[in-house]
Parts: sequence; structure tokens; C-alpha cells
Amino acid sequence: MSSTTLRLLAAGACIAALVTAPASASANRGPTGTAAVPHCGAAVCSKAQLRARILRLRTRVVRLRDERGAWTVRLRTARLRGGVAALAAERTYWLRRRKAVRRARPLWKTLERWEAWMCIHRHEGAWNDPDSPYWGGLQMNRGFMRTYGAEFLRRYGTADRWPPAVQVAVAERAHRTRGFGPWPNTARRCGLL
Repeated sequence: MSSTTLRLLAAGACIAALVTAPASASANRGPTGTAAVPHCGAAVCSKAQLRARILRLRTRVVRLRDERGAWTVRLRTARLRGGVAALAAERTYWLRRRKAVRRARPLWKTLERWEAWMCIHRHEGAWNDPDSPYWGGLQMNRGFMRTYGAEFLRRYGTADRWPPAVQVAVAERAHRTRGFGPWPNTARRCGLL
């Protein structure tokens, strides 16, 4: 046999091996040839597993955004209808939103009065102060929380369970209309009144 014939036979054998290879060998590979990461931690995911994974991921992204005070990053409700492909696309959306939240500038780098709020906090209490009738690091009562932070009151409960950036953001909302009036003694100690 000639060398050209041998090369053609070898090429044909390679092609035949690729065509008849088991589907599972290539199904678990990503576009780069590395092992693909399963969406739900199992080799095959059910719709219910994907939905649960998406809801957990969304909860983590919302919490991360609240902890960082990165409210410039817009989030929507999770879309949990459709087939596995639609759910995989939804998971990808939330992974991208998490990345966007991590890249966004946190509240403590963008808020002009951050140091003023930290001074008030030092004189008021711990961020997780659970003592009624005032909760959290800026000592908010229930009416204050309902007026200026109703969505966080529904999401987390009282202010002692809110991330510090959320407590400051709610206080900043109140400051727009009331100034430092809700904290008269500590604001005076900090030289803000």
C-alpha cells in the first residue's frame, strides 16, 4: 500500500471513531472541550431543580445588592416558565446580574454623607441591635421603617436584620425630607446640627 492510501485509511478511521463515539462523552463537554458545569449539581437537571436553583441564586443576588447598596443595578423577578433551555437562560441572566452587582460601586463609595451616618451609628447602637422599640444601628422605630423602608421591612423584618448599607440608605431617604431631625442628640454630638 502506498503512503497516501495509509493516510486516507487513518483519516477514515478517525472520522468513524468520532461519529460512533458515545453521546455522553461529548455531551458533558463545554464549548472549550472542558467538562461542562451542570446547572443543578446533577448530571441531568429537572425543571423543578432548575427553578429552585434560580430562586436561590436570585435571593443571593438581591441580598448581595442590598449588602453593597448597589441599587443602580436593576433586577427583575425570576422567570420560571418554559423548558429547560429557557430556565438555563434565566440562570445565565442571574449569574450576569451577580457579576454586575459585584462590579457596581458600593454605597459607601458613592454617598456623600456616609461618614456622617457612621458617626451617628457609633453613638446609636450596633447594626444588629434587636431592642424594641428602636432597631438597628441607626435606631429606627416601626413607623420610620414602614415610611422609609417598607420593602426592606417586608423582605428582612425589622432593621436589626437589614444589612448596614440598607439601614443607611433608608436613613438617607428620611434625610431628604427631615434632615438629621430623627437623630437630634447624636447628630448634635457629630456636629451635624
